[in-house]
Amino acid sequence: MQVGNAARAGAVYASNHGYDAANIKIAAQSATALSTSILVISPLQISQSCIDQASDQISSAGSATACPSTGSPPGTYVTVNTQYSYTFILPLPGIANAVTLSGKAIVRIK
Repeated sequence: MQVGNAARAGAVYASNHGYDAANIKIAAQSATALSTSILVISPLQISQSCIDQASDQISSAGSATACPSTGSPPGTYVTVNTQYSYTFILPLPGIANAVTLSGKAIVRIK
């Protein structure tokens, strides 16, 4: 849950302040108590793009003036991906000793 919250906090920062990778990372790190040395935050800005709302996939709009799935004009999106590798204190039978938790948030900024 904290990994997803970190992604959303980074997206909220981008929504309010525009794309700034360093400050998006700071906002995401500040939203969680997880170890920042293990938490991986990857903000990405994608310009002139469309989002497929069914699959949350962003694709280039190229020279199109409207997105095919929504009919809205292409925009600039920021995707914030977060990952955290969690290692169990005690090994559990039949389960890997570590799992990777991930979060993702997408926001249109223009």
